[in-house]
Amino acid sequence: MILFKQHSATGAAHLYEHLFGAAIDDFFYSHRLSPYVDYSFHARTLTGGIVYVDVRFHTEEAKALADQIKGITVRLDTQSITTTVTQVIAELEKAFKITWGVEEIQKELSEIEEKPWQDFADFDELDPKAITIDAGAFYTLKNAERLPSLNLRTNFTLDQDFADSHRELLPLFWQLARLMNANAKATLHVTTTAYTKNVAHTNTDKTTRLTHDYFIHRDIHLKASQVLDVACDAIRDLQQTDGIRRFVTNLREGSDSDPYRLAPNPVTVFDQSGILIGAKGWSRITTDENCKLILSHMKVSVSVGGKRASIDVRELLNL
Repeated sequence: MILFKQHSATGAAHLYEHLFGAAIDDFFYSHRLSPYVDYSFHARTLTGGIVYVDVRFHTEEAKALADQIKGITVRLDTQSITTTVTQVIAELEKAFKITWGVEEIQKELSEIEEKPWQDFADFDELDPKAITIDAGAFYTLKNAERLPSLNLRTNFTLDQDFADSHRELLPLFWQLARLMNANAKATLHVTTTAYTKNVAHTNTDKTTRLTHDYFIHRDIHLKASQVLDVACDAIRDLQQTDGIRRFVTNLREGSDSDPYRLAPNPVTVFDQSGILIGAKGWSRITTDENCKLILSHMKVSVSVGGKRASIDVRELLNL
């Protein structure tokens, strides 16, 4: 499902994009559904204040909620707006001055909220000449000065001895790592106001890990142990909502011909693991025993400002 709405105040549209992203995750979480298991979500604010939203449904449970997506409302309380503004600051990496008060921002966001989503399935074309752009925004840049942001990093690492002796299971490791990362990210974006910088996969004879780098505003004071607790809570929730089991089932039964299943892209899997694997291969390696084995040899770690904290997944999930 691809939706969009347009608003002349581009800065407010950008804020709304972030708020709607948080609302999407809250909506699915309220139905005990998890990112990467049941759905995936991508949003951007395009030139001209166009809020672009792409929601993909990976399970029938998620698809059954599709008609409700357009009706999702965002939180416009002071705390939510302040948190989102901080997130945008981290994304821009530039010093700026807030020029609007909270009430003015709330009014602008309310106007965007009231505009109906347009569905690409029923949409023809948007004439650029019909777009009214307000150059003003809720902030002004200070001579484009670069604002140093604090770096936050999460790692999902596989024990190297295990990786070396179980190369055939690497495709499954990468999928489990992406699953845990997706759920940790959804929580970290809201609770720490972090903004995603980059996601990288390292697969060498010394290291096998997924790394997620975030930007955080420099005035946000976080300890690595605090961030680790947030990530761990998200992963525990994933287990408690049966997300890991359902993900494994989707992976085992998935195929490109079934739109409800999440079938990993073969080229992406090859780039990550060096292994080309098809539907029969996934069916063979994606067993409960192999998943437990991999999870038992994984570690989650967090670093913030040079400080680090970590935990074994075996301990985290009581395996």
